[in-house]
Amino acid sequence: MRSVKIRRSQLLSPFGIGAILDLSEEALMLLGLENWDVSQPELTLINDDRLAQRLKIKHFHQPITAIESALYSGDESGGTAKFARFPEWYFCPACREMLRVKPWDQKHPECSGKYKPCSSFKKKLVPVRFITACSNGHIDDFPWISWAHSSSEICEDPKMRLMQTSASGLAGLSVKCENCNKAKSLSSAAGSDGLKEFNCRGYRPWLGNSAEIFDNDCKEKQQMLQRGASNVYFSKIGTSILIPPFSTRLYKILEHRDFLLQKSVLGDVDGKVHPKLWEWAEAKYRINKTDLKAAYDSFKDVDEEQESQTISEDQFRYQEYEVFLGKDLGGSQDDLRLKNSEKNHLSPLVSEKISKLVLIEKLVETRCLTGFSRLDPNNKTAPLSYERGKWLPAIRGTGEGIFLELDNSQLEIWENNDRVKERITRVYNNMRNYGLATRRSGTDISARFILLHSLAHILSRRLTFECGYGSSSIKERIYESSEHSMHGILLFTSEVGGEGTLGGLVAMGEARKFEALLRSALNDSMFCSNDPLCGESKGQGPGSINQAACQGCLLLPETACEESNFFLDRLLLSGNSDDPGLGFFEELLN
Repeated sequence: MRSVKIRRSQLLSPFGIGAILDLSEEALMLLGLENWDVSQPELTLINDDRLAQRLKIKHFHQPITAIESALYSGDESGGTAKFARFPEWYFCPACREMLRVKPWDQKHPECSGKYKPCSSFKKKLVPVRFITACSNGHIDDFPWISWAHSSSEICEDPKMRLMQTSASGLAGLSVKCENCNKAKSLSSAAGSDGLKEFNCRGYRPWLGNSAEIFDNDCKEKQQMLQRGASNVYFSKIGTSILIPPFSTRLYKILEHRDFLLQKSVLGDVDGKVHPKLWEWAEAKYRINKTDLKAAYDSFKDVDEEQESQTISEDQFRYQEYEVFLGKDLGGSQDDLRLKNSEKNHLSPLVSEKISKLVLIEKLVETRCLTGFSRLDPNNKTAPLSYERGKWLPAIRGTGEGIFLELDNSQLEIWENNDRVKERITRVYNNMRNYGLATRRSGTDISARFILLHSLAHILSRRLTFECGYGSSSIKERIYESSEHSMHGILLFTSEVGGEGTLGGLVAMGEARKFEALLRSALNDSMFCSNDPLCGESKGQGPGSINQAACQGCLLLPETACEESNFFLDRLLLSGNSDDPGLGFFEELLN
């Protein structure tokens, strides 16, 4: 059996359920949740009750790291995540013969050797480059046979070849049936209407051998895509930071599998936990049984209270925001440990702008895959299984971070500047005309949000130079809402399977070092290698949603930005000489 190793986090994104994983001679698709091995919960189970309650599920399971190269029909089990071959059409790079293979065939397909130059040997086939997809999330093979026979009836025994000519682009490719000599170029297959005569079958190959593999109600048009195109797959990721009481050592003990197993043996007495259970837990974990029992009762009350609630993204993040501003710093064995940075070590100008600076010595992040879309991130979300279950795939990472809050009174003065309003109005208009950019970290698209998002980006870019983290290692979490009065950002690292980091990020959050970091980052934001085009831009990127923001100055790797590099403008930070008051931090640069 052939297998391949892959990082656990990659099985959520970019190679999550429904995505195509390209190997040297193979293209695979991770199968849905019905095919995941969760028979050993002690190895895969993740508990994050706050996120689970919001998503209306019970718990999460982390992926296992060894994967099968295809869906096999044998009895293999344990230690693998199952994949199926997709696309199902393969061709020979030498003789151009095409064959359709079964997704679960174990043997790698070979050409028949019928055509030169493969007459004397059989060459391994490779997956074809082109597939189709629709806005409902369905994905299918390109209709090779029907396309070649567009002008006539399909012959009885079609034998397909993918021919290549000297012409450029799609005009140089055609599909030919050797049985009846019908052929057609691919030049007219591209574009939104290229396959308008071919109805979408509603094919969902990630559902494996399920009876629900076809969605017969789909009425959307198919589009031809290259299988490695960026718009073939957009993962929908839900994230959460563990906060009290869920981050406390008491809670970790209560969710521990040994405790739960012991509970199931002892049973309940009149609906309550057996008294011997508290004595056993006190001796095993060296913790006061009265405190443990009180924690158990309080968690049970929280579960019952929140189970029926619907929590918005703003509300969900406000719970974290309040914790970062509060006085609960966390114990040495908790999963969230905070430390207030000494603001009196900041200069008056910086202290006036920043109302709170918190060092997060340890945090735990949960990231889960809730679904995916195709063609555009805002299209219909495709399901991970044919029936909604009680769990979702997730990973848990441990790391450190810096949280900062901007001063509300200073923000109110700044956002009432006419030049600020003018730039934000331009973003609104461009966004409305584009219609495909939406905020993921909340609901408001305001001057404050764009300012905070841009600030997170310049600090992240500078931190990669100051403390040695890779550009994709530092993540952002934006806290901004007019309803809940949030105006802060969290910059953090999160390593799956690790016990934390070496403290480089926290060290940069110490007041004196942070001020130097902020000033350096603001100086960086004043200049761009693409100026004056970047600085004078009226809109950049998809839909012209960004203003003064490009690869040369502000953009981050997609894995580091939770807004896909939308809603950015560095001039809201530093301003320019023609627009006094435009930059929130202008005084620091003058």
